[in-house]
Amino acid sequence: MTRINKDTISSEDLLKQIVEMLINQGPDALMDMFQMLFNYSMRLERDAFLKAKPWQRND
Repeated sequence: MTRINKDTISSEDLLKQIVEMLINQGPDALMDMFQMLFNYSMRLERDAFLKAKPWQRND
């Protein structure tokens, strides 16, 4: 499985990695792809809720 730094990856980089995984691994990469997309969407939702990026404090 491809590991990504979830705090610094951009949406463009994520999509590039997913496409590369699908090209190289075919349907076997679907589970990893959905996991990466789900984790990324949860991070975006967390950032929006807290109104802060992972490296920022929100008091």
